Amino acid sequence: MGMSEDELPDIYNDIELDEETIRMLDQAPVDLGVARPLTDFEFGSEAYCRNYKKALASETKQRTNLDPLDWQLDVALNCHLGRDAFLLAGTGSGKTLALIMPAFMDPGLKIFLISPLNALANAQVVEFNRWKLTAVAVNATTKYKNLKKDILRGEFQIIISSIEAFTDTTRLLPIVKSTELAALGPQRIIIDKAHCIAKWGPSFRPQYALVGILKLLLTGEVSMVAATATANNLMRQAIKQSLRFGSNAFEVNLGNRRPNISYSVHRIKNVSAVATELLEYFPSRSEMPEFTIIFVDSRKLGASLLEALRQYLDPELRGAVQLYHASRSEFDKKILAAGFEREDGFKTMFSTEAMTMGLNLLKVTRVIQVLAPADPETFVQRMGRCGRDKDTIGHAVLLAQSSLFGDSKAGQKRLLKNIKKEESTPVDTKNGKTTKTPSGNDKARRVPREHREHIIDFINTTGCRVAVLDKVFDNPPKADNEICLCDNCTRERGEETLRDSIASIREAQAGTEEEEDNGSLQDDDTEEEPQDETGPVDTKKASRSHKYRPVKQRDEYIKALEEWRDDKFCSAECRWWNITREWILSDKSIKSIAMHPGMTSIEDLKKLKPGWVHYECWAPEVYDIIVKIDRRKAEEKQKAEDERKARAEQLRAAKEEEEVKARRQAETHRQANGKHRQEAKAEALLNQLELKPEDTGHLDGGLAIASSTPQATSSSASKAPPRKRNILPKDATEEQKAEHQAQVKKRRQETSKAYYQRKKSKQMKQEEIDSISF
Repeated sequence: MGMSEDELPDIYNDIELDEETIRMLDQAPVDLGVARPLTDFEFGSEAYCRNYKKALASETKQRTNLDPLDWQLDVALNCHLGRDAFLLAGTGSGKTLALIMPAFMDPGLKIFLISPLNALANAQVVEFNRWKLTAVAVNATTKYKNLKKDILRGEFQIIISSIEAFTDTTRLLPIVKSTELAALGPQRIIIDKAHCIAKWGPSFRPQYALVGILKLLLTGEVSMVAATATANNLMRQAIKQSLRFGSNAFEVNLGNRRPNISYSVHRIKNVSAVATELLEYFPSRSEMPEFTIIFVDSRKLGASLLEALRQYLDPELRGAVQLYHASRSEFDKKILAAGFEREDGFKTMFSTEAMTMGLNLLKVTRVIQVLAPADPETFVQRMGRCGRDKDTIGHAVLLAQSSLFGDSKAGQKRLLKNIKKEESTPVDTKNGKTTKTPSGNDKARRVPREHREHIIDFINTTGCRVAVLDKVFDNPPKADNEICLCDNCTRERGEETLRDSIASIREAQAGTEEEEDNGSLQDDDTEEEPQDETGPVDTKKASRSHKYRPVKQRDEYIKALEEWRDDKFCSAECRWWNITREWILSDKSIKSIAMHPGMTSIEDLKKLKPGWVHYECWAPEVYDIIVKIDRRKAEEKQKAEDERKARAEQLRAAKEEEEVKARRQAETHRQANGKHRQEAKAEALLNQLELKPEDTGHLDGGLAIASSTPQATSSSASKAPPRKRNILPKDATEEQKAEHQAQVKKRRQETSKAYYQRKKSKQMKQEEIDSISF
């Protein structure tokens, strides 16, 4: 008797399946049987397309060991059918594979791949060769003999170069537009990082605005494919219009949402102290467990932060931190790119946009953007460098300046400006919409001078930050079971954010260090330093007493340190290093050393800000230079002090001699002046007594009379008639009054004249005495 299916025993009830297996079992089976030859079907028919996708999936699996996704097969099929295509997908989603897969099936297909950066082009060549495709990158680093002939013979399926090279009549343009190359098979133009057309076209790299013209210059029918991870609706329309897409163009919009990226915003209190804010994300000085990329917008800022981080870390970790920018040599770029993401290589990389655009960095788990970029496209591109491995969580941190927050003064002004702008915009009363339509120039505007509203909204939102980005880029709606990892949503769920976890690590380390310090204090028998009777030393007052070296005195130190740096740069020690003079000792460090006086030990060089990365290596040499200059200046100062004292002694002796001479002259003058004074008194006495010299009885002038008859002088003076006041009677006539007034006036004039004569005489005598004394 048979048993029904319900009655059969379940002998596999103890088997547990993982989520991935359950998901695969729930999917409908895909019939990827053996593909029939494509010649059996009409080109473009439904059967042809279905069979092409089967064959393409099988070939892709053999070459790359990857199972292509459905959307990748759809993009590759439409490119094979000759349709223009636009692909929008997140960073690390596999856009490049979707664009290149048609070359697996058609060896005669020639792909002209426009790449924005040489480093990206070189990396793509390596990857394509691994997929058994012939590719070449044509740029400044290419050294290939008979390259032009090999391209024209069809030796390469993929030619990668910049837009400037493809549109230059002296470089690749005559080759790619030649009929000889067109006769070898179909051609396709692929624009990787298509957002550069809108972002760089107007100003930075104008040739990007001419990509669409390249389609017209090539011989025969050429399809164009554009791929990017960051483009909103207006930007997508502008790109397709610039590339002259046909009416049957194919577009795939997968959005750029990355569910495994945790976005967070860190408010910088002061832009000048951004280095201190950045160091918060490196709680340990002795280890760096994560691979980190720190994006900066200028080499100057990157160099400053690099020096600060190196000074903060232990010496053995300083070499693991590097700076990558476009101005470095190609050799340096290759070394930095190859050494990154290696356990024994570089762990943290300061970078401009030059390094990481398009590179498949699978181990980067943290990206930090220093200062907010102007637009969300740049922000999403850079933040997409982390979490490329879908099984790991990537932390995307934005260190935003305080002026971009709504509660700052700049934010209040910006809000008021927007309100006034809205009030001044005319509105249609019928439908409530603004009557102003955006012009072509408004749509074509690419690079703003100020921060766009979208990035400001992302910074200031208290809700989901991913939702703000979804709105900006018109991303498809997220799945119901998808959990957002941004800091706002994480905090709302009551979970620990990135900054909270770092703060916990710092607290744990601080507690460990405190315990170690307490243990060392208990073991050591230290004596308390005796305090001064006046009380404890005021540390604030002591810190104020520190002075900087005067500006005029710094030149000698700066010149000596620059000469040492030049000698070190040309020495055998550094001759074969690919370095600059700034790498040995930066100008800021030189100025800082020259600014601070009173260095008494080598340890003082360690306290300078900004810190010197090569302190452990060359600090003794630099300190010897400082000591020699200080010693020479001290000797010169002592010599000048001795000379000053000698001159002061000479001046003092000369002054004493002049004073003695002046006293002698003054004594002689006083004696002569006394004699003249006595003669004047005698003459006055004779005039008062109305005596003539001959009536004095043969006396020796007025002096003999004055000296021999003092009693007579005093008696005669006492017998002089008293002065009578001329009083006008009450019954005086007019003539008497007039005469009286004339006498009073005359008497006043004589009195005033006598007064000024005495004053002038006294002044002349004083001047004469002063001239003799000095």
